[in-house]
Amino acid sequence: MLLVPNDAMVKLDATLDAAATVLATRGAAGDSPRAQAIHRACVVLCTTAWETYAENSILWLADRLRDSTHAAAFLAGAPPAALHQLHTHYTGAEDRITTACEKAGRWKGPTGPEQEQLDRAWVQAQSGTVDLLAAELRRIVLGPYRPNGARATRGAMPAPRVDTLRKMQQMTYGEALIDRVTFVQDGARRDVTHVAAELDCLLTVRNSSVHRDETPEPLDRRGARDWVLFVHNLATSLDGHIHHWAGQHLPVDDPAAAATKPS
Repeated sequence: MLLVPNDAMVKLDATLDAAATVLATRGAAGDSPRAQAIHRACVVLCTTAWETYAENSILWLADRLRDSTHAAAFLAGAPPAALHQLHTHYTGAEDRITTACEKAGRWKGPTGPEQEQLDRAWVQAQSGTVDLLAAELRRIVLGPYRPNGARATRGAMPAPRVDTLRKMQQMTYGEALIDRVTFVQDGARRDVTHVAAELDCLLTVRNSSVHRDETPEPLDRRGARDWVLFVHNLATSLDGHIHHWAGQHLPVDDPAAAATKPS
């Protein structure tokens, strides 16, 4: 079966479980200073869960593209503009191998040892490009490195609002999957417009909680629980669209699954 970024969801769920556990502690109810501190801690955990998921959902793609088969399938389509140079380099590798074989007088429908030699040459030629592709995707998300290996910036995605994630996904997946998000919460259908407003609000509350030790407005236990549910619903919906995207752009690992996949 096709591997999808379930690891990103596992980490998100673990952090949201921690937030729910915090809310279940004694003293979480009411508006006492202790209760407000607990509610703020829950908001910070919700934001951490979302930020981690947003990054990991793209880093997963970078890790998958270290597999040359998946890289070939991805680049054979319509790669994002930011990766066009790598795409050109990658697709040119086969031409360079073919030319080299022709000059050596071996390109006459190779079989046996000659085919094995060609296969080895192709793997060696593409391996460097596959690593570059994965490294470029990681750089887009995490930011560049200094020569000593330290991060040169806080990262390319310090606050994954909808507009930030939209740009990231256009540069990596080639389309803004965040715009397809929709889910039901509190009996109402939520779309990307609602998500954008809620994320802005969540990040505002988080920043106030961390830097001022207060929230813009009093936050009760129910409000904190709503943030946990919102982040879970948002990530679950987005993960489903990433799963669908991967099914269209990356090959399945199981040949039997590929043979039975409906056309």
